[in-house]
Amino acid sequence: MPATALTAATVAAWGLGGLGFDSVHYQTVSCPRAVLTPGRNVVERISVGELKKNFNDVLKLAGNAKHRFVIEDHGKESVGIVPLEDLALLENLDGAKPVAVARLASPEMKRHLSEDLARVASGEQRIIVHDKEEDLAAVVPERDVTLLQNLDARLDIEAARRLLQEKLNEED
Repeated sequence: MPATALTAATVAAWGLGGLGFDSVHYQTVSCPRAVLTPGRNVVERISVGELKKNFNDVLKLAGNAKHRFVIEDHGKESVGIVPLEDLALLENLDGAKPVAVARLASPEMKRHLSEDLARVASGEQRIIVHDKEEDLAAVVPERDVTLLQNLDARLDIEAARRLLQEKLNEED
């Protein structure tokens, strides 16, 4: 497959600029449903089968590009894969009722994917997936992704209200 280069603008749009990249060269691969679409607070819905085929790429996009994924099992949304920053926020929101967090190596989780996803979907735990001791992303129940989306929407609404109020104050 041919190597392709991402420009500095695309790297910045994907949130990779803070990682010291000026541009990125990557191998083009077949990805499920435009997985590589850049954007803020992106939530991509993929099937368990697509996750199995693209497991490492999904983890990297969640961890480095700050994408969120919702995994559908037989058409039902069951779990999400989110950046570690989202996990930290969720843990702060847990308060007095923290959810257990396991830490699994990427190859191990891939081998037992169905069982691990079922355990997370039940709400009994979240999983941090790592590769060579580097934490990549977190697997969380789908309800956590919904909570994160609702928080983002609320923050966006509040920001829009502030901007509107500032504009109205300028006109006075």
